[in-house]
Amino acid sequence: LIIILTPLTSFLQKQLKSPYIYDMPSTALLFESKLVTFCSPTLLKMKAGNIFNISNEFNELEECLNYYNQLCNQRGIYISIIHENNNSKMIYVYQKEKLNNLFNNHKFRAVLNNYHYPYQDIDSLINWLKIRMNSSEFPHEIGLFLGYPLTVLKGLSTVLIINILDIGKYIAMFPKPSVLLTDIKNAHKN
Repeated sequence: LIIILTPLTSFLQKQLKSPYIYDMPSTALLFESKLVTFCSPTLLKMKAGNIFNISNEFNELEECLNYYNQLCNQRGIYISIIHENNNSKMIYVYQKEKLNNLFNNHKFRAVLNNYHYPYQDIDSLINWLKIRMNSSEFPHEIGLFLGYPLTVLKGLSTVLIINILDIGKYIAMFPKPSVLLTDIKNAHKN
């Protein structure tokens, strides 16, 4: 049995306590390239969550989700489909611990209460987000699940985003330059 490790898989395997490598689907490299392109801030634990769309023509999506969840869940990162239509599926990559910290804030909970989110645990919130994604009204609160500040979500014109790091196809926001530089330098250690 010959196992080819992709860069992400190789990185994750080094982080895990178990040396066992799961069977990699044949489309794993393509899926992984999308994960890295669109979700690096979450994979590096710099952001609560990221989303991306993938075509319904993508083969073995469920197998890829299972494979990467087995690797990433041990690091507190989860991958889920949160919306489907005739052409594509929206994939949500998130850190449960970061979301727990965010949603323990009473201001965040108040926003979610406005949309009748049941707060039992993160999984119940994500399940309700999936329902909201299929409603006729766009769920602007999805920004909370991506880790955006409440002021951005409220659409205040006075919001000042001091540091925006634009890398690839995503934007990550940081509160202070010193935090940004420290996080980037130490991201590979997490």
